[in-house]
Amino acid sequence: MVKRILNGFGGKYKKCELHNIDSLNSPENFYLKKDKKGFKTFKSYVCKICANKKTIKYYYSNKKQIIAQQGKYKKFKKKTDPEYKLLHNMRKRMWAILKKQKKSDSTLKLTGCSLGELRKHLERKFEDGMS
Repeated sequence: MVKRILNGFGGKYKKCELHNIDSLNSPENFYLKKDKKGFKTFKSYVCKICANKKTIKYYYSNKKQIIAQQGKYKKFKKKTDPEYKLLHNMRKRMWAILKKQKKSDSTLKLTGCSLGELRKHLERKFEDGMS
């Protein structure tokens, strides 16, 4: 629950009473809401922790509808946007090569290296903490 508080200088700031954080000392922990015209406004703040919990709760309670909607959008996008379709197909093909270990001559020819070389190259690109 975010509460509006007046500071000693007459300015307003927000405090999330659930997580005991405020926008004055830690503004990075708050989202700025956008008004109807799309401009960021300082009138209403939302605590990031509360917003993330609310988003996760919404997703899991509406998971089937969200996945169905995303599927419809992807299908429509592939029909109407050739660049998206190409990008999607390349991603799918690369995933099949790396995860399923299936050979795809045309994709390997496009990369210009063998499956082992490609895997070693991608592994070298990862830094500590990445998965």
